[in-house]
Parts: sequence; C-alpha cells; structure tokens
Amino acid sequence: ATPVLGLTADIMEPEPTFAPAVEAVLGESLQYVLVQDDDTAADMMGYLQKENAGRSGFIPVSSVRALTDSHQASAEHQGPRTLLDHVSVKPGFEGVAGALLSHVRIAENMADARRLHKANRTVQTLVTQTGDMLLPQGVMVGGSPENLDGILAKKTEIRELKTQLAELDQQV
Repeated sequence: ATPVLGLTADIMEPEPTFAPAVEAVLGESLQYVLVQDDDTAADMMGYLQKENAGRSGFIPVSSVRALTDSHQASAEHQGPRTLLDHVSVKPGFEGVAGALLSHVRIAENMADARRLHKANRTVQTLVTQTGDMLLPQGVMVGGSPENLDGILAKKTEIRELKTQLAELDQQV
C-alpha cells in the first residue's frame, strides 16, 4: 500500500457556488497530504526535517477527528446549514471532510454571521458563499474575492474546459 493517499483537494468537490467558501475555510490545508495513519505522517515529517526539504501538512486518515459533533447538533437545533452539506466527498474520506468542515456553518452575509456568532456558544466557523469568515474566536477574515481563485476553482475550470472540449469534438 502506498503511504500517500492524495491531497485534500483531490477528495472534495464543492458545489460551484460554494467553492469560494471552501477555499477560504481550508486555505493551504487543501494541499495537505493524506496518509493512512499518524505513524506515516510523523515519518514523513521526520524525513522532511532530516533532509531539510521543506514543510507540509499531513492528515492521517485513520485518526483524524472533528472538533465537535456539530453536524448532528445543527440538524437537531435547525441551525444554519453546514458547508459540508454542499461538498461531495470521495468515498472512504468522509471522516477527513467531516474533521475539516463539520464545524463550518453558512451565513447569508457578515451581518448574519455576527448575529449567529453572538447567539451561539459552540465551536464553529461561519462563512459566506463569497468566502468571508468569522472564526470561533471572533476573528473576521474577508474582503475582495478577486484573489480567492485557488486550487478548487482551477479544478472546476479544468472540468468545464474538458466538457467544452468533448462537446466540440462531438461537433467536429
């Protein structure tokens, strides 16, 4: 079995209108390396350190866990929708997606996020579809979405171009 299972970005496909929110919330963790277990992650980190070969994030698929059981709590309390509800996950990696996104709720806008943050005392991140965020600690992140086109947006663009290419091939 190969020690590397892929990258975080390879296991998630958000609905197109939610891609900016997923990009904003996950940021560089979209490039984290998925590995089978924490021993493998520790070995790989040790290798990078020994060889002075840079840094990377590693997600041990067998032991990663969500911050809270907030996905279930949301359904019971009819709270805001989770971002995870708008992401397709590659089979076998649901636990990874849950660990990264189950605590993230969707807000209509930043005013809504602020209202929800003040009313709710659970550990959750609030995000708008455009990628503005309110973190559990009260930190706000946002602004112009122009520079938010990251790996997920590029993957969506590639899929769309492949579809267009197939259509053009059929026409020819």
